[in-house]
Amino acid sequence: MRSAAPRMAKVILNRSDFEGIGDALTEHGSIEVARMTARVLRDHSSYSRGWPSEPHIRRLTHREALAETDGMIVRTLTLQVGANTQVHLRREAGASFYRGDFRMFADVVLRRLTTAAAERRELLSDRQRAPRETAAQLLSMKLSDLDLDESSVRAQLVDAVSGIHGMQAAVLHENPYLHVLVSDFLSGASFDVVVTDERRLDIIPGLRSSVGSLARLTDALGSAMGMNELTLAPAVADLSEEELLASF
Repeated sequence: MRSAAPRMAKVILNRSDFEGIGDALTEHGSIEVARMTARVLRDHSSYSRGWPSEPHIRRLTHREALAETDGMIVRTLTLQVGANTQVHLRREAGASFYRGDFRMFADVVLRRLTTAAAERRELLSDRQRAPRETAAQLLSMKLSDLDLDESSVRAQLVDAVSGIHGMQAAVLHENPYLHVLVSDFLSGASFDVVVTDERRLDIIPGLRSSVGSLARLTDALGSAMGMNELTLAPAVADLSEEELLASF
């Protein structure tokens, strides 16, 4: 996958995707978590917890287990569905069927992965700008825990971009807002990453902003910063009457 970039991109599951798959599986039986792994955002340490299958030990549901991961990036989740089916979900492009009802695995889990891939492709497609064209829309990434007002967190953001194979980051402005110019030498794409809010960063696509390039950038930032949601937003918000009058 790395050598195929930016022509190919992985499917990434966020916490909401883990919750959604678990919710869909509850229609086929009770859900118990056998094992969960995650990464702590603040210090990059690993978190791992397992629940043995013992009569005197109560296993958590998927939502109860995921509630423990505030401030973390969920990596894997192993679910017991009913009495016989067990599946393993991975954040980066994957799910494994261990045993039980394979038809349910295909209909629920694999279909959800297909839907996530289609939604992600649609979100990142056709975002490039024409020369001298004003940006009308941007990608807005909401973060779950880190505070972008902290200088160490902003440095973490720049390091995350610089660590992407074939990409380079240049800080154009640092304080009070952060403006980072990102260049993808593998595809010729360029982006502006702007931070004006402590829990949100905005990505403004430039020329030749391909799906693969945007996927690599959003994946890296989402993994490093703890992406909670990625949405399309207008580049310039409409001013309210109060905001307009306050400027005079």
